[in-house]
Amino acid sequence: MKSSIPNDYIISFEELRLFFGAKRIHNLKQLLAKNKVSFFVDSDGRPFTTRDALNFALGISHLEVQSDDGFNIDHLHNV
Repeated sequence: MKSSIPNDYIISFEELRLFFGAKRIHNLKQLLAKNKVSFFVDSDGRPFTTRDALNFALGISHLEVQSDDGFNIDHLHNV
């Protein structure tokens, strides 16, 4: 079965271990949970995630507001 998700979108267990400096699966899962990173677990119990999940946990979003809801946010900040 071929995945429709691009390879560069998934953050593998090995990449997560390097990023977080964890050597054990259990420790990596704890670090991910502590940092509020949503993750999946493969059939071997190893966590993996997506770039979007990491970005979300870091407060980084590539999404921009596409519509005007009528609120003037700049005005609210200047009050």
